[in-house]
Amino acid sequence: MNGSRSRTLHTMINAVAAATSHVGSSLLGLLATPFILQALGLQAYGLWAFAMSFRYLLSVSDLGLAQTYYRFVPFYAARDEKHKVRQIATFGILFYIGLGTIISPIVLLAAPFAMSALHLTEPLKSAAPLFLTEFTALFFLTYAFRTLGWLLTGIGELKLSSFYDAIGQTSFSIFAVIFTRLFHFGMNGMLLALIIQLAITTVLTYAMVRRRFGPLYVNPFRLEGSVIMPLFKLGGWLQLGTLASLLSGESDQIVIGVLFGIDAVGLYEVGAKIARAIKAQGWYVFSAFAPAVSALQAQEGDARLNDGLLRLNRYVGMLSFGTTGFAIAFASYILVVWLGPTYGQNPVIIGTVVILGTAYAFDVMSGGAITILNVMNRPRYQAYAAGIGLAVHVIFTLVLSRFFGVLGAISGNLIASIVVGVYFNRIFYPLRGLSLMRDFGALVGKLVLAVIISAGLSVALTSGLPHSFANERLNSIVHLIVGGTIYTGLMLWSLRLLSVLHVNDISLVTTLLPKRLRVAPR
Repeated sequence: MNGSRSRTLHTMINAVAAATSHVGSSLLGLLATPFILQALGLQAYGLWAFAMSFRYLLSVSDLGLAQTYYRFVPFYAARDEKHKVRQIATFGILFYIGLGTIISPIVLLAAPFAMSALHLTEPLKSAAPLFLTEFTALFFLTYAFRTLGWLLTGIGELKLSSFYDAIGQTSFSIFAVIFTRLFHFGMNGMLLALIIQLAITTVLTYAMVRRRFGPLYVNPFRLEGSVIMPLFKLGGWLQLGTLASLLSGESDQIVIGVLFGIDAVGLYEVGAKIARAIKAQGWYVFSAFAPAVSALQAQEGDARLNDGLLRLNRYVGMLSFGTTGFAIAFASYILVVWLGPTYGQNPVIIGTVVILGTAYAFDVMSGGAITILNVMNRPRYQAYAAGIGLAVHVIFTLVLSRFFGVLGAISGNLIASIVVGVYFNRIFYPLRGLSLMRDFGALVGKLVLAVIISAGLSVALTSGLPHSFANERLNSIVHLIVGGTIYTGLMLWSLRLLSVLHVNDISLVTTLLPKRLRVAPR
């Protein structure tokens, strides 16, 4: 096996393992959600959703440090400069602990004013400031030890770090249900579950990184400015883009909470869980490719980055648009199986799945270009595009919410995703000497067409299925099994017919299977 194919295979194994781990833990999280929702109540669950959104805003305070690990760790590791990798690891854990020490008291002072705008009941309003402060301190402690996972990913072991994350996430889901439903700890039970998740993930990751990499840390007084400062130079641009993206895409809970109340946030969060699970599959693939691309640049320069980008776009596009199409076509059945008829037929939840799922599918298609630019230390274009997206999102959210309520507010996300995608890729592809229409536009058009064909035909073919069971969940399960089988077959056929899925892709996938399951492509 030549070096290029070996590297591609290793990256694919990382991507598949990461996506599989994420799917497994996400499914368990989805199963746990109805129990947690029932135990906390809709308003307390809405507060939890608010805290999870607030987490993204907290991440902006690190000046982009987290995102630079995927660039510099594999770059230095490929050059066997382990002393620089250890300096990055040492600085990261100290930086996040210090940052949490500064920001947590600020949250404690500011939280009472913020909570007054969310229409909380008096018991929740009085408990919320301390809860958010504890959540903030735990967030930064988590980030301090997540540097171990980033280090493991940076040296090409995304499959291991994802597996450990999945174990931690699974532990969180299990203990969250136990603490909230059986012991009635309420919001404190959610925090305790987070602590257990952090402890399990940290122990597993530290043991593996120590085994694979040797000593992890250096004397803090021996950190070199030439190693640390480039982190913030790249991270600053990355964080500008991230801040704009967060304010655009992750602030829906805050806007909806202020305009429509905390109950609407709970309904939004339920639908958003499915859409985020779809989006995460694409970003896990990027997480697998980013270290490989950075190492490739360190060894061979920029010459082969275009080939990697085009292949990456096809793989992620098929995965993201394929799962989005299924979720949209069978959203009501998915929700009935998951939450039952009461929440499963809620128009806000179904609308959130459809609108956010579509927006995230378009978002993910720009991820390959963003990965390449970050590896090349040219992240400013992402920041420009994210700034435009923020402006578009705010304008359309405020306007559409007045006419269409919650779903109008969410629709601002979709419009911003399309505008940003067109703007960003129109700049990027000519910059790399590629054709926007041939290399990007044609692919997106084919993916959309494949989804329309597959979703439309599968819905039409399953619409006549009888409701043979008195239990709606059982009827919905039957629809999902039959519809999912038909949809998958139609999607693969459409992708092959439209020349999106290649014979070489099938051959590469078969190498990931056990030998007895391999079938030679025709």
